[in-house]
Amino acid sequence: VTNVGGLPKMVEDRKTGIIIPPCDEVVLSQSMDELLSNPSIIQDMVKNIRQSAEEGKNSWKEIAYKYENVYELID
Repeated sequence: VTNVGGLPKMVEDRKTGIIIPPCDEVVLSQSMDELLSNPSIIQDMVKNIRQSAEEGKNSWKEIAYKYENVYELID
């Protein structure tokens, strides 16, 4: 993902994905080359993503809970 908006908050860099600067095609290309050259990195990321999902991270329930907390702080 690019380091813009909320996506970087959902991705752990180099654990569940790769966060790159926006509009930086050089870093994007290097990151893609790294992943394609090292399938074990992809396998590790898939394992980490699955574990994160099983723990309920970034689930709709968790997202709703976070929004609810924000609204309560505002109120």
